[in-house]
Amino acid sequence: GQDCGDRTCAFPESVVNCPEDCCACDDGYCDRFACGEDADACAPDCGAAACGNKTCDVGENPSLCLEDCKWQACGNHVCEGSESPAACPEDCADSCGNCECEGAERYACPKDCGVCGDGTCSNCPQYEEMLYCGIDCGAGVEVCDGWDNDQDSDTDEENATGCHVFHLDRDGDSFGDPLAAKCLCGDSDGWTAIKAGDCDDLDPLRHPGTEDACNGKDDDCDGTVDPVAARGCTLHYKDLDHDGFGDDVVPALCLCGPDPVSGFTATRAGDCADADPLRHPGVPEVCDGVDEDCDGLTDEDAPGGGETCDVPGEHGICKPGVTGCAGKEIRCLRVVDPAPETCDGRDEDCDGKIDEEGADGCTDLYKDADGDGWGSAMKPMLCLCAPDVALDYTAIVGGDCNDTNAAVNPAAVERCNGWDDDCNGFADAADGEALLANDGRPCERQDGVCEGASKPVGLCSAGQWQACTAAVYRAFSPAYEHGGETSCDGLDNDCDGPADDDVAVVAGCTDNLDCTADACTDGECVHVVQADRCAVAGRCHTRDAVNPDEPCEQCKPDLAATDWSARDPVGTCAGDECMELEHRVACGKPLFVVPDAARPGESLLAPEPVWSGAPTGRCMARRCHGMEWTPWLPAGVSGGMAAAGDVADLPGGRTIRWSLGGGFGGW
Repeated sequence: GQDCGDRTCAFPESVVNCPEDCCACDDGYCDRFACGEDADACAPDCGAAACGNKTCDVGENPSLCLEDCKWQACGNHVCEGSESPAACPEDCADSCGNCECEGAERYACPKDCGVCGDGTCSNCPQYEEMLYCGIDCGAGVEVCDGWDNDQDSDTDEENATGCHVFHLDRDGDSFGDPLAAKCLCGDSDGWTAIKAGDCDDLDPLRHPGTEDACNGKDDDCDGTVDPVAARGCTLHYKDLDHDGFGDDVVPALCLCGPDPVSGFTATRAGDCADADPLRHPGVPEVCDGVDEDCDGLTDEDAPGGGETCDVPGEHGICKPGVTGCAGKEIRCLRVVDPAPETCDGRDEDCDGKIDEEGADGCTDLYKDADGDGWGSAMKPMLCLCAPDVALDYTAIVGGDCNDTNAAVNPAAVERCNGWDDDCNGFADAADGEALLANDGRPCERQDGVCEGASKPVGLCSAGQWQACTAAVYRAFSPAYEHGGETSCDGLDNDCDGPADDDVAVVAGCTDNLDCTADACTDGECVHVVQADRCAVAGRCHTRDAVNPDEPCEQCKPDLAATDWSARDPVGTCAGDECMELEHRVACGKPLFVVPDAARPGESLLAPEPVWSGAPTGRCMARRCHGMEWTPWLPAGVSGGMAAAGDVADLPGGRTIRWSLGGGFGGW
C-alpha cells in the first residue's frame, strides 16, 4: 500500500506508525525494518542490494547483514536464515549440484529436483517451494526469516534468532518507552520504536531531540525543565541589590523566568553599582560626586544648576558659564572649552589675548623698521592677524638686508656707495652689471678720442667712483695718447680739445734733416725744404749737386726740391754714363749716341730711333722722364718700322742712315 510514503511498505502498518517519509533510506521502497526508523537510523545503502543479493529477506535489516552475505556466499543464489559465509563448506557450490552434501547442514536447492545427486526431492511444507537435499524436514530453531522454523505454528515469534529490540511507542513519535521493550523480528502492535528515551510516551511533542521551550516541561527528555536558552526565554541580569536593575558587566542569561538562587532576576541592565540599591538608571542626580543614575556622568543636572554666570579666572569665549555641580558643590562652570585662536576679533584659546601671533588665518609679516615696504632679513617673521605698527611688523615680503636705510631693499638699484643696495649679496663693483645699469658714470675726459668713455666697475672703490686712468682711456680708444699728442693724424689724441696741438706732435713729424723745416698740417706731416737745397731720399743736397747714383741727374731746387732733376745740358744715357752732346738728343733704351765726330752729311748707323725735343725732362734709370720728344724718322716713314738704308735728316744738316731694322711702334 501507500500508507508510509510514495512507494511500498513491507508490512501493513498504519500511517500513525510510519515516519515522516517511509522511504527515508532512499531505497525506493520500505523494507520490513525501515518503517519506524528515521533517516539517521538508516544503514548505508539500505537499498535493493542491502545485503548484496538484491533482495531484503524476511527479518533482514541492513544493519544485521552478515559480512558479504551475497548470493555467491554458498553458491545457491539465496541467503538462508542464519547462514553466513563462515558456515559454508569448502566447496558449497557443489552441494546442490552433482555432489552430495555431507553432515547435517541444510542447503537450499533450486526447484529442479534432479540436482541433489540422489534423484529424489524431499518436500518440506513449511518451506513452501524450497527443496532440500539429503535431510529431513524436522523442527529447528526459530529464525527471523518468515518461516516457522521450530514448527510451533508461529512464525518469527518474539526472541527468534536475529530479532531486534522494539520499544512501545504509544504516541507515535518514533521514540519508545524505555521501560517497555521486546525483541521482535519486526515492529508490531505499537512496538515500533527502535529508539528509547521517551519521557512522556503519551505526548508526541516530548522526546529526545525536541527543542526545549519555556513551558514547565522537560521537552527533550534530558531531565531538565526549562533550561537556559530555552525557546521563548528572556535575558536576565544578575541583581544583587534587588533594585530591579542588573549588572551588565556580568554576562546575562536567557531564562524562562527569574532565578533567585543564582541572582539572575532583573530583566533590565545598566546598574553601575549593583551593591547599592540607590544607584541605578532613573535615580535623580545629586551634587555629591557620585553617578546616581548610572549614565556615566557625575552630578549632571543636579539641583541648583543651569543659571548663566561668569566663570572666575576665565577669558574670551570661556568666560560665559552656567552653574552646575563640581567638587560636590554648585559652581559657575565653563560651558565652552578653549579652541584654536582664529583671526576674528575673539579670544578663542581663552588666554586673555585676542588674535595673537599664530592664530588660524594669520599672515606672515616681517619687521620693516625703515618703512620701505620690505621686511628685515635678520629679524624673525611673525604670523599676525593684522600689521603691528608698534612693533614695525608691517611688511608682507622680506629680504631687506639693511632695515635702517629705506634706500636699501631688494627693489632698490645698485649704486657706488659701499652698500649692497639691492640686497642680492653683492655690493658696488661685485654687483657689476647692476651697478653699471643703474649708476654708470662717464669718464672725466670726453673730448677727441675719449668721447663716450665710461667708468668700468673696477673704478667703484671705497664707496665712490674713482677718476678714469690712462689705461681706461686707452682701453676705450687705442688712439688715446697720454701726456700730450705724438701723432699727426688730425685727432685729439690726448682728449684736451684741440687736435695736433702739442709741440710733441712736430717732433713726431721730424725727418731729422737739417735742410727741412718740419710741421703738422691738417693731420699730415709737412717738411719744407730750405731754398737752394734739395732733400731727396732722406739726405740734403745743395743746388746743382749731382746724383751720386745717376750722373745725368742733379739738384735743381727750382724744378724739384724733393727729387732729382735732369742734368743740364741734357745728355743721353749710355750705360751708366751721361754724355754731353752738341745737339740735344733724347735718352732711350738702348740709346744711340751721336758722337762729336759726326759731321754734316755723315751717315750714322742707328738701331733705334733718335729723339729730339725741348730739354724739359731728365734721364733716370735709363729712361727719359718729364720730356716731350719728336722722333726723327726716315723720309717717307711716319711710324712703325725703319728699314736698312733709310736716312733721316738731323738738325744742323746731319743725317742718320739706318743699317738695321728697328721698331717704331707707338708713335
